[in-house]
Amino acid sequence: MNTNEKIFQVLDSINTRLDSIDTRLDGIDTRLDGIDTRLDDMDERFDAVDERFDMMDKRLDGMDTRLGGLEREVHEIKVVQENVTNKHIQILLEGNVSMNNKLDSLQTTVNDIDSSVSALDVLHKMRPHNL
Repeated sequence: MNTNEKIFQVLDSINTRLDSIDTRLDGIDTRLDGIDTRLDDMDERFDAVDERFDMMDKRLDGMDTRLGGLEREVHEIKVVQENVTNKHIQILLEGNVSMNNKLDSLQTTVNDIDSSVSALDVLHKMRPHNL
């Protein structure tokens, strides 16, 4: 074999190797295209998940607002209820004081009647029965 043939043989070998590398690179390109497609799908899914989270955040914000309103309403109801209860307690106490005053007055009247009855009994016993 002469030098030219050896050079051609080496060049053929290099060419075969380059073809093999080119085939491998084509396979890698195909796999990378598949990976790109998957990444695009994942991006779409992440975007969809982000949108759902945004919607949930908006709903939660609305719920927070509603809960804040409910807390205020409950607090107002509580204050009104405390005021009504205190008013009723005051009315009961005033009625109790008034009732105690009436009972004291009634007790005084009963005591006066008892004294009058006792005096009448004494007078009745002292009085002659034949009159």
